[in-house]
Amino acid sequence: MRSFDSPQKREDGAAALSLLVMAIILSIGIVFYMVLPLATASDRKSANRTAADAAALAGADWIRNDLQTLLTDKGWLGSWEDYQPLIGTGLESATDYAARNGGTLIGYSFDAGNWEAWAKVESPEVRDSGKPVSEARAQLEFPDCTSGPAAESTSTPPPPAEEDPPPPGMTLTCDGLDVDLLPVVDGDTTRYELPGWAISSLLELATAKLVG
Repeated sequence: MRSFDSPQKREDGAAALSLLVMAIILSIGIVFYMVLPLATASDRKSANRTAADAAALAGADWIRNDLQTLLTDKGWLGSWEDYQPLIGTGLESATDYAARNGGTLIGYSFDAGNWEAWAKVESPEVRDSGKPVSEARAQLEFPDCTSGPAAESTSTPPPPAEEDPPPPGMTLTCDGLDVDLLPVVDGDTTRYELPGWAISSLLELATAKLVG
């Protein structure tokens, strides 16, 4: 014999099912509400760290580009350290790259003695987590370079005795790269210029890396 549930029982079952569905939806909403801010905060902190790294690297790389101008205008001064009083800081480039990565540069310095850029970057506030702040350092590393008199050429005859002898030639050696420097007399001083290809090759050997 078939039995049929009464209308009241069917209504009670439907109501219980509705309550269960509502409870599940509410639970999911609560979990989502609690977890989403944590995930967002983690993402913001990671993005902030990336912005700080980018700012420090951009500052150091700007110095490398500044060196290209100095090497072109002044030639080889004798060592990388001789350029330290002449270079800029890279602040503008660091500010730009912090902004490109969603941050604001709130601190920056370039230590010329160590060829090291330091950047401090702040990002927009995350709910209940404050504003993420990160610091990063990037350092320029240069090839080891030595310079000395160029080997004398036997194919060039010596100048007549009444003429001033030309300035001695110089050779620059950097991590296996040999460059003949071009002597240029300027009054009582002689500077040694580098060919354009040599400047590009030298700066390709110079790299900016994150440190610390």
